[in-house]
Amino acid sequence: MTDPDTLLQRLAAAARRAPLAAPGELPFGMTARVLACVAQESASIAMERLGWRSLAMAGVVCAGCVAWDLSTPRPNEDDLLTNQLTAAPFQP
Repeated sequence: MTDPDTLLQRLAAAARRAPLAAPGELPFGMTARVLACVAQESASIAMERLGWRSLAMAGVVCAGCVAWDLSTPRPNEDDLLTNQLTAAPFQP
């Protein structure tokens, strides 16, 4: 079995022998990959913004519901229907 250091040295030597690319030339397909990553990131950022805005809107709706509930008057204790419904056991 070969030693990992020997394999690493062989790989480094092969990399040194590889021809160098022109400085202004990008590898094939790199622009498409970069643009795809940018498009994917912008879509995820848009979804994150939508999620945070939805969370804020849900908080506003919950606060409005609590305020509405607190602003409605409570029923009187002498209300006959309320007393009957709360005192009687539930029977379907």
